[in-house]
Amino acid sequence: MIWISEKVIVTLRKYDEDKDMTKLLNKVDELYALGIRRYRFNLGKLSNKQTIEDTFIVIKKMKSLYGDIRIMVDLGYPGTGVRFQLPADEKKRKFSKDEVIFFISTQYSGQEAYNTLRINAHDLRPLFTEGQLLYYRDGDVMFRVVSCISQDKVSVIPLMNIKIKANAAIKCGTFIKDHDTHGMVMSLVDDAQPEEIALSFVENPKDILALKKELTYSSYKIISKIETTKGLLHLDDIIDHSHGIMLARGDLAFNSPLSDFYYNQSKVIRETRLRNKDIYVATDILSSYCKLAFPSRSDVIDLGRIIAENVSGIILNGNLVSSQNFEQALHLIEDMYIKFAKGLLVYDCS
Repeated sequence: MIWISEKVIVTLRKYDEDKDMTKLLNKVDELYALGIRRYRFNLGKLSNKQTIEDTFIVIKKMKSLYGDIRIMVDLGYPGTGVRFQLPADEKKRKFSKDEVIFFISTQYSGQEAYNTLRINAHDLRPLFTEGQLLYYRDGDVMFRVVSCISQDKVSVIPLMNIKIKANAAIKCGTFIKDHDTHGMVMSLVDDAQPEEIALSFVENPKDILALKKELTYSSYKIISKIETTKGLLHLDDIIDHSHGIMLARGDLAFNSPLSDFYYNQSKVIRETRLRNKDIYVATDILSSYCKLAFPSRSDVIDLGRIIAENVSGIILNGNLVSSQNFEQALHLIEDMYIKFAKGLLVYDCS
């Protein structure tokens, strides 16, 4: 599948509970056999230092085994999403509608119980306000903030029954800049030398210039993720200082007016292409295929519009990559790219 090797980027992840790298490397073997040559690792979703180190061991192993692959590492820098941090032996916790839950910071030193959930932030004050509505993951469930008790503790209630998973995101309209692992990550990046480095929550060129000063190797491309209204406001400057742009649709949808979302997607893609820079689209691509044997019609239309924009790459999330329908998704993408190349994807009625 020629188009798959050129255009598709799959997201991989080593989970904390995976004691060795065999499972992930076996998955890479399967993906390589399907024609996948581009791989992405999102460090922003990892909180365990050992797992981060293991991820770079996997990256170096992949580069030694396959000479024709390209690796993208998403640093979770200069910002990262707000996420739950459950104990290592827990995968999820269940709560009922209107049950009081306490979010606590990484600095909280008080008594903890089942209904206290640690957040990956040193200070909760910039993140939450009383009465604020929060979204769990990609809008699965909403929380309402009841009280901001201190900088280290807030109380919330879920508006329906919920299962909270480790490292799952909370969409609160902002992001955090706690970089406890940044120095370690940069050392690992210099050692592994991935071809592409993605920066999260980029809002001005200073973020890009600061990172370039830390890198000691030169054979990399900086991919800036557009995820906020402020990032959109400084889009031209960010494009000019980057090798490429990632339209990170997941956070952008929550951090900008929803009614502007389609316009913003079109603007980011076209402004980036006008400057002859790489443009990647991520989040919710064929997401219905994760659970359904037949994709939703809106997913197929969304995919067609993205392909018709002639983007540099389509980033598929880990849930789709690990689903039973992944090969069918690849065949659909390949078929639509073939039609695009023949001029059969977009109907011209002029």
